[in-house]
Amino acid sequence: MRILSVEVEQYKGVAGPLTLTFAAGLNVIYGPNEIGKSTLLAAIWDALTLTARGETARHRAIKPHGDGRPRVKVVFVRGGVTYTVEKLFAGAAASKSALRVSSPKDGVVELAGTEAEERLRGVLGVGETARSGELKPEDQGVWPLVRVMQGESGRSPNEDVKTEAARASLGERLASMSGAVLGGEGAEELLQKVRTEYLRHYTEGGQLVKRADAPMVKATSAAAAAKAERDRLRDQLKEHDAAVDRHARLEQDLDRLRREQPRLDERHRAAQSEVMRIQKLKDGLGELDARRGQVEAEAQLLASTQRQREALLAESAEAESAAPALTQRHAQAQEDVARAEARLPPQRAEVQSRRVAFERAGRLCRRLRAHRETLDAAEAQRVDQERLRRALAAKEQRVASEAEQRALRPDDAGLSRLEALQADALKHTSRLEGAAATLVLTALRPFTLIDERGERTMSAGESATIHAVEPETITVGDVVALGLRPGGADLHKLREAAHDAKHTLRAALQAEGHKTIEEAREAAQRRREIEARLTEAQAKLREIAPKGLPALEEELNQRDAAARRAQQARDACSEPGDPPLPERSELGARLNEAEQHERDAQLALDEVRDALVREEANLKGLLTDATQSAKASAEASARVDRLRLQLAAHRAEHGVDSALSAKLEQKLSAEQRAVAEHQKLVRALAELHPEQAERDAASAARALELNRTSMKDAETQKAEIAGTLSAAGAIGLHDRLAEQQAKLDAADAELGEARQDAEAAKLLYDTLNDCRTAAQERLLAPLQQEVAGLLRLVFPDATAKFDERYALLNISREQGADSFEELSFGAKEQLGLVMRLAFARLLGGEDGLPVLLDDALVATDEARLERTRRVLDAAAASGLQLLLVTCHWPRLREAGLAPSALIDLEAERRRQERRAP
Repeated sequence: MRILSVEVEQYKGVAGPLTLTFAAGLNVIYGPNEIGKSTLLAAIWDALTLTARGETARHRAIKPHGDGRPRVKVVFVRGGVTYTVEKLFAGAAASKSALRVSSPKDGVVELAGTEAEERLRGVLGVGETARSGELKPEDQGVWPLVRVMQGESGRSPNEDVKTEAARASLGERLASMSGAVLGGEGAEELLQKVRTEYLRHYTEGGQLVKRADAPMVKATSAAAAAKAERDRLRDQLKEHDAAVDRHARLEQDLDRLRREQPRLDERHRAAQSEVMRIQKLKDGLGELDARRGQVEAEAQLLASTQRQREALLAESAEAESAAPALTQRHAQAQEDVARAEARLPPQRAEVQSRRVAFERAGRLCRRLRAHRETLDAAEAQRVDQERLRRALAAKEQRVASEAEQRALRPDDAGLSRLEALQADALKHTSRLEGAAATLVLTALRPFTLIDERGERTMSAGESATIHAVEPETITVGDVVALGLRPGGADLHKLREAAHDAKHTLRAALQAEGHKTIEEAREAAQRRREIEARLTEAQAKLREIAPKGLPALEEELNQRDAAARRAQQARDACSEPGDPPLPERSELGARLNEAEQHERDAQLALDEVRDALVREEANLKGLLTDATQSAKASAEASARVDRLRLQLAAHRAEHGVDSALSAKLEQKLSAEQRAVAEHQKLVRALAELHPEQAERDAASAARALELNRTSMKDAETQKAEIAGTLSAAGAIGLHDRLAEQQAKLDAADAELGEARQDAEAAKLLYDTLNDCRTAAQERLLAPLQQEVAGLLRLVFPDATAKFDERYALLNISREQGADSFEELSFGAKEQLGLVMRLAFARLLGGEDGLPVLLDDALVATDEARLERTRRVLDAAAASGLQLLLVTCHWPRLREAGLAPSALIDLEAERRRQERRAP
């Protein structure tokens, strides 16, 4: 099948009408994004598969903006017959379908409406759902196998070969090419029955079926249930026999425990009596410990009191011995203070005298400095006043020049305009004179010449040239009167132009206040001279006052203020009786002398001030010592009194020194007696071994309790076993066990039969499947051969493997086998293209099917692109028609792609739109 042409109008974004013609082999339609490449392939697809009448989502999607009605016309050839399909998608009422069939055998047949749609479906081999609008995936037949939509270049062809229609078409074609069949309907029915029986026992993967209703599962479950019941009865019988043995042993244990009980009771009573005796000794020892503690506390208290008495006596003696020395030290400190205070008044008077001399010297220095600043300010003021005078003079000169300049006209621009007007007047005058009548007179003898310009006398041999631009009369002496009448078609215009130019010049001169251009030039020259004087005055003014006159005046005001401040400072430093101030020439020497005198006075003042500071610091230290010594003397006296009072109070409370010592001796003797008695009781208690006695009592109690607990547990277990032995389930265990063993043997036999059935079904299924696989391999040989031829051009070392339903299982290369989903996107894109080209060649027979590729090589790298180009070339050379739309044509062209037809869609649309009425 080959598509010859397509015509699109009002389809989505293509207004049209746009007509494209396609060649056999590879057709490349390229252009920028949004130019309509994908829309063009979609239009071809919809014309072939979408009914004209319908209101599906696809019908709504192809409508253009506005009220346009999509129309698509496709012409294709299949089996030597030419088909022209034209569809108008205009809703339920106005839609139209037309099919024109041109056959060398049957001639031309034209169909319309439903008849055209049904005939087209039969030609293309699509399903019945096309009657209601858009085809469902299961009814699109083989066509998805030869189409790559935009954005789906990496989509697996397996997704399109899953439909029954695609598999049926592939199977018929492969069977016709290979001659291999799978045995017909009877063989398929037998294989299906065998497979059904096989699947009763095994899964598709060859594992045993684990469903509850599977024969092996049922037989295994029955055998396992019988075995479990047999084992349960066997275990129950064993438990019954063991219970009888345990009951006998428990009876023996109870008899032994009953005989042991009296001995354990006697042992426990003896141990308890020994523990009570030990406890009585411990209680007596505790009372003795309390008495001994009280005696020890009283002895320690008396010892502490004795130590306090001794400390008070020692401290009192030490305080009374230290008091006289502190009193003597205080008296000496007071004498030192008196001597230091007597030395201070003369030193303070000396400091005051030195300070007065220093201040007098400082005032003289400040007066001389202020006098110098006053003189400097007066000099600066004089200089600034001179600058201001010069600046004001320059300003007056500038103002006068500016006034004179304003009175003079024209300026340079005005003069340029006047000279341009004069040049224009001269130009028009020259043109007028060139067109005027010219009269040349030569006097042969003297005569009088009278014309428009006046009367003049010409001598013999003199010549005169007269240009007449206006009609005039010339009188030559009293002999002849000549009338001049200048002519010419443009003379009137030239005369008016010259008159207008002169009038304009005179008006411009009058506006500037001049009669001639020479006067205007002189005025402009004087204006330029004045401009130079202005520039000179302005430069002089900037030199005198760079920041302007206001700033200069402000600076002069500041100078005046500085001079006043200096004068005020000098007056502030002056006093009546001061010597007169020196002149400028003597001021420096006098100021140096005064500053040296001030420094000497400062040194002398610092010296006596430091001496005074040292003396005052010494006095301060002496006063501190006197204060501290007085405080220490008073504290020593107070301490002596306090200690005497404390010692008297202590004797009054605890007695005199001898009585306190006697009490302490008595308490120490009582403490020794209590310690001896305590040691006697400790030895007696140790001989009884209290810890061992307590352990023996605890052991006897535990043995007695254990014997009682064991008797109780044995009686409980004996009762439980007796109840178990008397239960109804224990009767007839041996007979029930024999019966269950017979059931287990029957279940094992059924399991063996089920296992034999499963193995037989598996053997038969595997045998038939192997035969069918061999036939399937012969059937798939044309597909694998077709794919292998193209695949080697992209993947030289690769082979493809397909399953019985024609789906790609994997691609094998040196590094191993990969499924389609495990490949990179670029490899998916290339392998998908190879498979679709192979399907197109197989399914289309001798003509093949057209392959619609919408940007099918977007992820292919440069190295693979050149190999993929060879795949496209090989497919085109084999007779396939390929419609490839792309926005990457420069990249494909560099890879060497040479299509049979190359269509620049953007240029073609512009060309046809310009040609459209």
